[in-house]
Amino acid sequence: MKNAFIAMICAIASIVIVLGVSFLDDDTLIMSFDDMKVDAILDQDVLAYTSEAHTYYRVYDGGDLIGIVNDPESFKDKIEEYYRENYADTFPDTYMNFCGDFYYASEIAYYEVEDIDLVLFDYLVANDAFGIVTNVIDFATDEGIFATIYVRDIEDYQEAYTDFLNLFISASEREELSTSGLRESMSEVGTRSTGYRIGESITSHLGVADPDDIMLDSEEVFDYLCYGENDDFEYYTVREGDTLQSVGYLNGDLTPEQVMLINRNQIFSVDQILQPGMVLNVTYFTSPIHIYVTKESLALEEIYPDQAIVLEDPDLFEGASETIQEEKSGEAYVLYEESWVNGVLMSGREISQSILTQPTQAIIAVGTNEKPDTGTGSFRWPVENAHITNGWLGYDWWGNNSHTAIDIVNRYERYGYVYASDNGVVSEKSYDSVSGNYIVIDHNNGFKTYYGHMMEPSSLEIGDTVMKGDIIGRIGTTGVTTGPHVHFEIRTEDNVSLNPCVYMNCEAIS
Repeated sequence: MKNAFIAMICAIASIVIVLGVSFLDDDTLIMSFDDMKVDAILDQDVLAYTSEAHTYYRVYDGGDLIGIVNDPESFKDKIEEYYRENYADTFPDTYMNFCGDFYYASEIAYYEVEDIDLVLFDYLVANDAFGIVTNVIDFATDEGIFATIYVRDIEDYQEAYTDFLNLFISASEREELSTSGLRESMSEVGTRSTGYRIGESITSHLGVADPDDIMLDSEEVFDYLCYGENDDFEYYTVREGDTLQSVGYLNGDLTPEQVMLINRNQIFSVDQILQPGMVLNVTYFTSPIHIYVTKESLALEEIYPDQAIVLEDPDLFEGASETIQEEKSGEAYVLYEESWVNGVLMSGREISQSILTQPTQAIIAVGTNEKPDTGTGSFRWPVENAHITNGWLGYDWWGNNSHTAIDIVNRYERYGYVYASDNGVVSEKSYDSVSGNYIVIDHNNGFKTYYGHMMEPSSLEIGDTVMKGDIIGRIGTTGVTTGPHVHFEIRTEDNVSLNPCVYMNCEAIS
């Protein structure tokens, strides 16, 4: 009689503990009394209640109970078998587990349930409930994780990350920055990195992922580091006469550096000559991470003298002039600090200057006190921080090898000022469909200079006298251009084009 009473108490306890009653919270309600079935997505009966405890797995999708695993150990073996048959070759030395919103909770209960383990397993497989335990890479800012990828082999990620970093700062530079003490000042013209940082926090840990979401090699990881989730790539076929600048300008205003980096298997320099027919990736660089690099750039630059000193000479007839002292440019080593983000120059500023030779200011005697309208015979660059993007007899817009000028950009200020290359008088100022806004200065010494593609018409008028270094406009993209630049020509008084590099040191800025 006593044993029967204990058995009855255990049975009642199992019903109260496992089944729940109406006054329990909804989250604890596992099954209903109606027909003695498990309250779950799959149809599953409660067979009996016993005084013997059973260990079960309750399997959930989010907060919804799918069903109860009858034999946990056998179910684990089933998952292991499924892994070996379908994924062990692709994902060796790991195992499968629940992923996404699927999970299980272990329970000890005093009842027996219908064995639907095979039905439950098939349901879970059909609904992609199982994932591979693999490497998880999280990308985060101060505001939290913004992107996550899954990688089969952590070494693939490390290789891809190193390759990505090498695009912007070499391994030797990183090694030098990490091991050297105080570095010597730069003594040769060139550029070197002075520091770098990664803008985001990157961490790794083990997690579970859908097999289709796991990256299988370093190239796949590398592409993600370059483009993130963007897989809508655009391509451009090179035409005769195209440059990196023109390709970029025609495709979303990419910079030459960006075009080079995203075509690293074909393009090795921003000055590389492109061959017609080359197919280039022109998808905008959309990396989820930002590599910030600071650099020092040492350049040998001309120092332009101040405008000529004009002296009145009563012995000269009115309107006549005489050069007492010739103008000469000086030279200086100029050190710039540059900021780059993912290989793109964002800004630059001069931080020091070491003068090698001082410029010599011209002294001119004139019969009046007016500005001299005759050139000195030497030319200055028409923009600051000059860099040649298309040289003499380079390709023109139509692919002809007859570019009788040089195209010049300001490396640090794309739409900076344009300066008069020498003293003279404005002889032309107009607009045409090719050159856009242009101006011509007659230097009254056998030379003229031509400045094309300016942003807007010059404020100067025909007949105005300009001094060397006077501002005559701004860099622009009017007319037919491949990006903001100045189309610069030196001409004879009969309008025959001359190679500017004969009169100016093009090698210093190429």
